[in-house]
Amino acid sequence: MGLKGLRRLMGLMGLLLVAGCQSDTVEPVDNSQKTTMELLSFSTPFLDVSPWTRADGYTDHLPDGYKSYETLHPHASTADSNIGVFMTPGNVNPTGDFIYLGIEEGVSKWKSSIVVEKDKDYYIYGFMPQSAAGGATISYLNLDGTGDEDFENGAVIHVNNFDALTTADVSVIVGLRWASETEKINGIAPDGDDVPLGHFKYTGMEEGNNRLFVLLKHIYAGLHFAVKLDPVYHNLRNIYITKVELTAQNIRPKVDLTITLTANDAGLDPLPLSGVRYTPTTGVDATNKTITLYQRDPDDSAHPLGVLVPEDHYEDFLGCLVPGSTDNLILRTTYDVYDKNGTTEGNLIRKDCVAENQINTNIIGTLSSLQAGELLTVNMLVKPTYLYVLSEPDLNNPTITLTATP
Repeated sequence: MGLKGLRRLMGLMGLLLVAGCQSDTVEPVDNSQKTTMELLSFSTPFLDVSPWTRADGYTDHLPDGYKSYETLHPHASTADSNIGVFMTPGNVNPTGDFIYLGIEEGVSKWKSSIVVEKDKDYYIYGFMPQSAAGGATISYLNLDGTGDEDFENGAVIHVNNFDALTTADVSVIVGLRWASETEKINGIAPDGDDVPLGHFKYTGMEEGNNRLFVLLKHIYAGLHFAVKLDPVYHNLRNIYITKVELTAQNIRPKVDLTITLTANDAGLDPLPLSGVRYTPTTGVDATNKTITLYQRDPDDSAHPLGVLVPEDHYEDFLGCLVPGSTDNLILRTTYDVYDKNGTTEGNLIRKDCVAENQINTNIIGTLSSLQAGELLTVNMLVKPTYLYVLSEPDLNNPTITLTATP
């Protein structure tokens, strides 16, 4: 089947629709030498393998394929974007957190209460989301046989019993360098040397100057669900999504991750595809696993009714999964329907409607062929074959059928 045929089939899915390291105590130092750190992060875009969409755009002075984190599309929620970090002076492995602040001064920033010493060398390794890194362990990569436990050659991060299907953009730090005050203030990309891949060493600076550019690399595959409403239908009805759930069928819901990072001075990728091992967690059998991609928050002043399905662009939802973990997914969307009368949002006429779409190999090919860092976009259009105007509420609750996405 050709790409156009795949696209038509995808359209048939459309209703609905409907994506501090508080370090261990180090040697006592003068309080004037203690300082905290922050991150300015860049990442590879997901490589969109969908036949009708493309993600590109790069930033100068970064390795090929990397761009500012805030420009990624789609991206994980703020809650899923904290980074757990290992600071490894000598053979000590303290763990700490960089908390995602969102976009400030035009660039995504992470803040921590990590304490470092001026002029002391550290090797920095990190895993996102922090919620999983809290139980992670790290070991040094002894490639030269010297036995030096200083993490100069790289590291192996172990994350056990982690979700195989998640709302988080599962990533690791694959390179870093110090960011100057000018680079921080202007919220710009590095203006000097490139941020090098494979470099993990950092020397502590004075208070206020400990900020790093870091490079992040996806180690899961992405599923991007994008939905919009037929503009003609939108003239008569508003649809508010209140919940989006994604179920993976017959999946090992937990996985043990072994991530091997090889440090180098040549700017080479320290993490090839073979550098991540995904092992089903022992004792956890295959089953159906459901995650919530979106849940309406009535206290959210910007979206108290949920997400209004737009008619002029796609609304995005992101899920991520272990490459090769499943071929069958179900997207379940709960939504409310409002008319166009009275208030801005209209009158509620149908509540807690549910649409369920089976996403399997008959529709999109083999999900299990997706590799780490690849993204599959599912574009969905709500397009009834007819429009209806009945007494309110809509007493007969008419079924909306689907046509192919144009």
